[in-house]
Amino acid sequence: MAFASLDPLRKLIGVGPDGFAGLIYSNSETAQYIYGVFGDVRLTNAHNVMLTLLTDYGIIGTAACTGVFAVLIARAVKLRTEKPILYISVIMLCSYVSCNVTGFGNTMNAPYAFMMLGVTACICGRMNRTNEKDTV
Repeated sequence: MAFASLDPLRKLIGVGPDGFAGLIYSNSETAQYIYGVFGDVRLTNAHNVMLTLLTDYGIIGTAACTGVFAVLIARAVKLRTEKPILYISVIMLCSYVSCNVTGFGNTMNAPYAFMMLGVTACICGRMNRTNEKDTV
């Protein structure tokens, strides 16, 4: 409902970080509905992380964020037989993504997911450099 109400430019680039609440409460019809259902509770996010990303950062930002995860997961899957530790990376990153599709990450698990992104990128990068040296 919130994303659908955006103009084409905002659908592309979003309304900005933490802009979901401002967006839904700026529409009086939507705000009345939310107050009717949730009372005085202030909603600050959409149903899940992916919808919040779409509203806050638009199609471009959501594609960039999901692209980082998709590329690293794909690289880890490709190189997993050479470096079995990447099995753990794939499982952890896929778990984090699936959790965010159905709900919200929080301060307890997000730092670990970003650390795992860094570790995975480091391992995959080192393996690529090693493989390039072998082929030259």
